[in-house]
Amino acid sequence: MNNEGVLNLAPDTIPISVAIKPFVVGASFFLPCIDTTEAKKQAHNLFKKRNITIKTAVVIENERYGVRIWRIL
Repeated sequence: MNNEGVLNLAPDTIPISVAIKPFVVGASFFLPCIDTTEAKKQAHNLFKKRNITIKTAVVIENERYGVRIWRIL
């Protein structure tokens, strides 16, 4: 996939690539990380550049700490 459809996040300095083409309104994904403040900041900045509005929440899922990111209107 080309870079147009991929976001690269690295809140803990470990790069994580997220495909955004199938990321429709109402969909969400979990981003496991320790530095949740940096993860939310990076996500908001990257999605804003693509005119995509998101909501984030710090959560624990399957005993892993991180951020859940939803695409909203």
